[in-house]
Amino acid sequence: MKKSNTLMAAAALMTFPIWSASMANSQIKDEYGSPELIEAAKKEGQITFYSALVSETEEFLIGEFNKRFPFVKVNLIRLPGGQLLTRVKTEAAAGKLTADVVDTSDPVLVMEVEHLFADYAPPNADQYPAESHTKRLWSRTANSWCISYNTALITNPPKTWQDLADPKYAGKTGMTPIPIGGSPWILAMFHREKFGIEYWKALAANKPTFFTSTASLTSALIQGEIQIGANLSNVALPKAREGAPIDCKFPEGPIVVNLNVAGVFAGAKNPNAARLFMNWSLSKEGQTANVKGQYFFSTLAGAPFPLEGYEGREIWIAKPADQIRLRPTWSAEWNAIFNYH
Repeated sequence: MKKSNTLMAAAALMTFPIWSASMANSQIKDEYGSPELIEAAKKEGQITFYSALVSETEEFLIGEFNKRFPFVKVNLIRLPGGQLLTRVKTEAAAGKLTADVVDTSDPVLVMEVEHLFADYAPPNADQYPAESHTKRLWSRTANSWCISYNTALITNPPKTWQDLADPKYAGKTGMTPIPIGGSPWILAMFHREKFGIEYWKALAANKPTFFTSTASLTSALIQGEIQIGANLSNVALPKAREGAPIDCKFPEGPIVVNLNVAGVFAGAKNPNAARLFMNWSLSKEGQTANVKGQYFFSTLAGAPFPLEGYEGREIWIAKPADQIRLRPTWSAEWNAIFNYH
């Protein structure tokens, strides 16, 4: 799958005025919903938002949303993907699910609870490829895997995924294990499909340090506790922009992309504010904030890569059917190889 078919470009980030009643015009209606929806969202005034994304990322995006719609308070609850889905299932079974919007990094596992979400489509639904959504769940963000490293400790970083398994990095690497959530599973699946089970064994031989999130892995990289590891571009690159001694390079070959999916809970207490938040997130303005502000990928027609110089590269997105078929067996094998419990 080429980039031209899946991940398209976004315009440069712009500054937009705060919304007011006088702005409830055709542009607002077309991009974010009808004036009636916006007014109803204003009356509700808040949403509860469950997300598997890094807190700093969500706080940035919520801030951008509030520049446009300051009257909707977003109450963020952040958990790793696996824990988030467990909480959703537990609360739903007890009839106490408080979320209005849920965003998870594991599109396959969330299918188990897709019935909990309302039918939904943004105003610009026709600008998204069919493979990026269902009738209830949409790819609000898409993250990509890179090789991240401490720039003060490594001056000649790996150029390929195979290089990451070099014995010279023994005791110096970090990784997030498969059971944490969908993103590490996607990367492990790519490695196994492209390089075989021997690549997993080579990575395991380097005795990597395990982290419960890419955020904690990134902190360890910056502090020099580890020197190198697989990371998400949207986690590492904002830190590099802030001046931290960290960088992130896409290895040669396909760029590995994971589609996060989000939806509006069918029993949402604030359904209009929830839809407004999703509409903005999937709009050109919201996707531009994703790409330019946080180095995400976007499946919206018209959006570029988050970094210059990678345009035209092949994109690898796991097929849902393969994820479902391979995950139980491959996860068990991965746990055994890495001695992960």
